[in-house]
Amino acid sequence: MSNELIIYGAAYGRADVTGKVRSLRKAQKLSVKASNEVFDDSWPGVKKTLVVVYSYGNATVQQQVAREGESLNIFQPQNSANHKRSDRLCLSLKSIVTPSRQQQSLKLNILGAAYGLANVTSKAQCLVTSNQEFNQLASNEVWGDGWPGQAKTLVVVYECNKHYLVDIAVENYRVHFIASPPLKILDAAYGLQCVTEKVKELVHHRSFEATANNATFGDGWPGTAKTLVIVYQYGEEQPSVAAAKETEKLVFHYCKKGNFYGSTNPNTLTILGAAYGPSDVTEKVRSLVEDGSTLEVKASNDVFGDTWYGQPKSLVTVYRYGRGAPQMQVVPEHASMSVSIPYLTPNVDLVEVNNLLEDGDVFALAALNGDFISCDLSNRLVASKAKAEEGCKLTVKKYGSSSPLKIQSDNGKYVIVGEDNYLYATGNAENAESFTISVSTKGGLRLSTKAGMYIRLDSYDQNLLKADAWDYLPAYTIFDIAFQQTEAVLSKQLLISDELTACDLALVAFIWSLVGGFFLAIGLGPFIATGEARPGLLNLIRSSPAAWRALMSFKDAIIASPRNITAVISGGLGVITVLYKEGLLWKLFKLLLKLGVWWIITKVIAKIIQVIFIPETEAAELLASFATWSTQLVESGLGVGQACN
Repeated sequence: MSNELIIYGAAYGRADVTGKVRSLRKAQKLSVKASNEVFDDSWPGVKKTLVVVYSYGNATVQQQVAREGESLNIFQPQNSANHKRSDRLCLSLKSIVTPSRQQQSLKLNILGAAYGLANVTSKAQCLVTSNQEFNQLASNEVWGDGWPGQAKTLVVVYECNKHYLVDIAVENYRVHFIASPPLKILDAAYGLQCVTEKVKELVHHRSFEATANNATFGDGWPGTAKTLVIVYQYGEEQPSVAAAKETEKLVFHYCKKGNFYGSTNPNTLTILGAAYGPSDVTEKVRSLVEDGSTLEVKASNDVFGDTWYGQPKSLVTVYRYGRGAPQMQVVPEHASMSVSIPYLTPNVDLVEVNNLLEDGDVFALAALNGDFISCDLSNRLVASKAKAEEGCKLTVKKYGSSSPLKIQSDNGKYVIVGEDNYLYATGNAENAESFTISVSTKGGLRLSTKAGMYIRLDSYDQNLLKADAWDYLPAYTIFDIAFQQTEAVLSKQLLISDELTACDLALVAFIWSLVGGFFLAIGLGPFIATGEARPGLLNLIRSSPAAWRALMSFKDAIIASPRNITAVISGGLGVITVLYKEGLLWKLFKLLLKLGVWWIITKVIAKIIQVIFIPETEAAELLASFATWSTQLVESGLGVGQACN
């Protein structure tokens, strides 16, 4: 639409504030004060600028800059509603100024640039090199004195392969980026410890730079000099290995490689990358794979050579079977590594979840590469955001307790499957796609459509979400889901129509000991609010006659045999299973979540399911050591007996 205000990028001082500025748009206008109160103080003691690069639909890309303390106002003049973009050319490079969906991939498009208060877009466009790289110092000598007497920032907003990015450097520092496909961190280790998530946090505009040390990555092998090993991949090109010794700096940028054609056979082992000490031994490890599916190797100098003389080394191997998610094994020198084919049967470990998401729930969805789902400018769903709060806020819409769910994006539109099988947030409630959710007991969530199509990332086209008919486990994408408990949701769930009697209060404490104690007992403490027991628990269980009967029978059994710990644990698990079958367990879990944080709960859900479906004798043995849980159950059960009789 010609009147849509598009914010390509924004910076305040040293901080990228694009998301914040986008959230402040109202009625296709923007009015905001450049201040620390709005954007926080990213450069204490220095007077800052607010830079915003924007356009109205297909009109010319524009830029505004405001000093700290000033207001910045953007609105569309009436006579420019149908104004076409004025595409200018930098003659030395013939690079287009404004965004184009027809651009060739891996081409940098500088949309806007500011040095201090000065608009330096044209000069920045002409400084992009022939290999699509920008590498310039933020200095008066290069850009002129764009704000005399003030410390300045160089802000560059650019497009690369349909993604819009912001880079910022303070005066006398350098802005450096290069056109590249999306960067995927496949896995990373520091010493003997997995540090994949930490490495992902340190990625900046598809490049990585960090010092290998304990302060950043933790002491992954106490008393031993360690290596930082990262296996990464740009787009669908050949995976790469980067490694550095402790205290050394590890840096990598995009360097074009050929495409990588791994096997799609779920029984075929593909070595993505391997390092012994600080040396890349990928090809050696690949040569040791037997029958295309098994690896047995000893981490030793005899096999790999002494790659770090006199130091104990680790062998890090990142691999996958077929199109499965990357996996990593790390062993110390002299230890053996064994990789064998996993047992894969279609859908063998997938369990459909009852009422995991309810009508009105707001959630964020992420691929297992860590990128959260958002909408691009065409409102296609794409995995591109590092944090849950940066992606789409997706709202569940259900029409009946057991019906499949529909998903509404924060643009107000519903998710549909387009004619090209990509997912778009452009539909309405009537034509929206219906989805079902299954959870893997190994961790991860699967989405499928009403027609039986599985949702996966189309990594050949910018990690867009696509519906696909393949039905074997490695072929579809397993997702993570993040859920946020808020005061507004919580207060609605906790509504109590009548005053609680002493018996009610005792029942609330009993339910808290049962449900909250169960979650704590299986190690979910970081997610659970462990304060005062919440009365909404009582309402939820009373809403199900089967759950209420199971709870009362369990209470009576405790009162009759309070010293039979095995029976208490088995009985408690029995009630938990009834709550699961009645579709109440996920409601109770979400009710007990700590407030205000986006919790990635997929592996939590899988852990709960594993315990529920474990054989009863094994479950009793598993939880027999959880003395606190059984003690609380007995105490609260006896308390109910005293208060309610």
